[in-house]
Amino acid sequence: MANGVSVAPRMIRWARGHSGRTAEELEERFPKLSEWKAREGQPTSRQLEDYAQASYTPAGFPFFVELPEEQLPIPYFRTLSDHSVRKLIPGLRETIHACKQRQDRHREFAQANGSGRVELVGSLSLDVDVNDAAAQLRGALGFDRARRVEFSPWTAALSGLREHAEEAGILVMINGIVGTNTHRKLNPYEARGFALVDEVAPLVFVNGADTKAEQTFTLAHELAHIALGNSPVSRPDLGEIERWCDLMAVKLLATAPGRCGSYRHSLTPSERSLRAQPAASTSWARAADRAALDRPINQARRERAGGPHPGEDGLVFGSTEELRVYRVLKRLQASFPQEDTISIAPLPGVRLRAGNTWSPDVLVLGRGRALIIETDGPYHRSPRRYVDDRNRDLQWQRCGVPVVRLAVEDLQDGDALVNRLREEIMRHLRRAS
Repeated sequence: MANGVSVAPRMIRWARGHSGRTAEELEERFPKLSEWKAREGQPTSRQLEDYAQASYTPAGFPFFVELPEEQLPIPYFRTLSDHSVRKLIPGLRETIHACKQRQDRHREFAQANGSGRVELVGSLSLDVDVNDAAAQLRGALGFDRARRVEFSPWTAALSGLREHAEEAGILVMINGIVGTNTHRKLNPYEARGFALVDEVAPLVFVNGADTKAEQTFTLAHELAHIALGNSPVSRPDLGEIERWCDLMAVKLLATAPGRCGSYRHSLTPSERSLRAQPAASTSWARAADRAALDRPINQARRERAGGPHPGEDGLVFGSTEELRVYRVLKRLQASFPQEDTISIAPLPGVRLRAGNTWSPDVLVLGRGRALIIETDGPYHRSPRRYVDDRNRDLQWQRCGVPVVRLAVEDLQDGDALVNRLREEIMRHLRRAS
């Protein structure tokens, strides 16, 4: 019988947290993991090696005297809901280091060949009117509106903008996995993209696991960061910088002119989101009043008042795609133990602090946690709607509620949808505390 190795439980817990995996995922592979953490059993040397590999930690982690303190290698990342990244999962950390290595090699090559600084870096500031700044950025990239119209599909827009950025001296890396490992997908919730500002070798990374529309917006957003030329963490007004870069991305990707005035006097995110909503007609308002009088209800308020919509279990849904997601969630609900399951709330009416009353497509509850799932159709791919969606996601994030967005194209494969929703529930609702 192999001898066990004494390991401090805190090291076992640290390795699990470092891995970014849930306790359930690791316990499937290591059934005695809970015993190791409770000092009721000891792993063998081979089990420790396998656990280190599964948690992406050094093989000698059990013998660390102190828990490692890891610093963020770069200060800020664009995430799915604009939440702050305080701790990196290994895949993202490895991606950043790979980008930095490529940036270092490119810088050395450029300097050896007498290349100077890239003119776009640091060419703009927040004091410049956003319309004028966008015109300067389009000029520097050679990506004017006429050129943008030539790349009308999002796939073409992404490749076209990338081509122009690289011609302007910006390194652009797009990858949806860690290195070349197809089994390690980069989750957009952890990072949609980031910029490494450098006068000679500026670099932008875009998470290729996102949809093409979202990748295009991320690239435009990060190019705005390059144009600012300073690290977001060096400024106390990080929110202002992010909103400025969002507006720049919208302007850069727009196919028609439209002014929104000076950035410093522009609308707040919540105001812009409210202004973007379609105005309610008088007939719609009357129908809503009648519905409220007939049967007060806080579920699918607008859908119930606005005409026939798909329904099931006494609930109304905004579209057949939302109903499809609901049915998959019901299957997952039934698969969990009765004493440890989830609740599903389609289209609940919720008031947020910003003063908005919104109805997320689906609110899922479990283990005292909440998760919002949104189903995005083609309408959500317009630059303006994209910004509005991100503003909404930010409001939810401030309440501690993560948002998962599913493109309608991703709903066609039933098995893939089941796996995706199970993965999100395990990540957000059933993770170890």
